[in-house]
Amino acid sequence: MIDERAEDELEQAYLEPVEHRRIKRLRQQAWLVVVILQDSGMRPNEVFPMRIENIDWDQNRIWVPEGKTDNATRFVPMSDRMKTMLRGWCGSRKEGWVFPSSRSKSGHLTTIAKGFQAARGRAGLDKKLVPYSARHTYGTYTMEKSGNAFAVSKSMGHPDLKSMEPYQHQELEPLRIAINQRNQRKSLVKVLVKVWKTHRREQTARTCKCLIDWEKSGGRGRDRTYDQSIKSRMLYQLSYASFWFLLFSRRGDR
Repeated sequence: MIDERAEDELEQAYLEPVEHRRIKRLRQQAWLVVVILQDSGMRPNEVFPMRIENIDWDQNRIWVPEGKTDNATRFVPMSDRMKTMLRGWCGSRKEGWVFPSSRSKSGHLTTIAKGFQAARGRAGLDKKLVPYSARHTYGTYTMEKSGNAFAVSKSMGHPDLKSMEPYQHQELEPLRIAINQRNQRKSLVKVLVKVWKTHRREQTARTCKCLIDWEKSGGRGRDRTYDQSIKSRMLYQLSYASFWFLLFSRRGDR
């Protein structure tokens, strides 16, 4: 995957000033290929034979007429960056290869491997970074932001959703966190209920003891009104505790 830092360094390496006209043109071409790979999710062998007439400028999409699998025939999205760069690259041309090459038997570009290696070296990036990494970047980022595996899979020309597994690693972490949070809340509720039940049992026991002691003393106290208020409060606490005890007992039976 090409992260933002690596992308910026690659761009600087590709577009750094150079006097030789042909080298400058080749670097611009290679950088445009990398951008298309990363912004559309196309395979390199789908980008190289691109034709101008397959670019739908109005709908911001590109038609891929053939590819590695039966599902490769599809439309892919064209980002604003891609559109601007392709407009500048194609100029006034209305048809033909987007990346023509007089040195190729096919008539179009077939690789950017050597140029990519050189740019990667100038940028001081990991050798594991290859042009195909740009396609992986598209798959990973669009899955992370959209969560729509079907749409991403279709835009990348995958034969089935199983092929999306390499791009789902970042999507699994939020799901794991969500489940952990749910389990933590459940555990907390269980602890609180247990503490509450223990507290209510202890409080009920104390209330019953106070009532028994009060009855044994003949209901006498410092003041009859004061004693009555205490008795009323005790009876209320007892009835309240009994209500919740019965409620939770019934829930437990279910």
